[in-house]
Amino acid sequence: MMFEVDVGNVERHRVFFSFSKVTGRVRIKIDYKEVISKLEIWPPTKKPFTFLVGDKEKHNIRIQMERPFWFAMFRKWDFRVFEDNKEIKRLKG
Repeated sequence: MMFEVDVGNVERHRVFFSFSKVTGRVRIKIDYKEVISKLEIWPPTKKPFTFLVGDKEKHNIRIQMERPFWFAMFRKWDFRVFEDNKEIKRLKG
């Protein structure tokens, strides 16, 4: 699963997220600079990733992965993006 989302009002930033169910690799980039890179081989059913974005205009960003309990490798996962605790994007993949 890969997606990009723009955050911020005046000071805009692009957040890039990628996750591979096969390798378990999670990568998060802000304006093409990697901020999170880790292995999540068997994540819990709900796994949040939180980080701050911005210099003058700061925003708390949370990307939450939700995997199915059974046969997770073969089923679609839910991905939700929150900006300052407000959901701005929801994807399935």
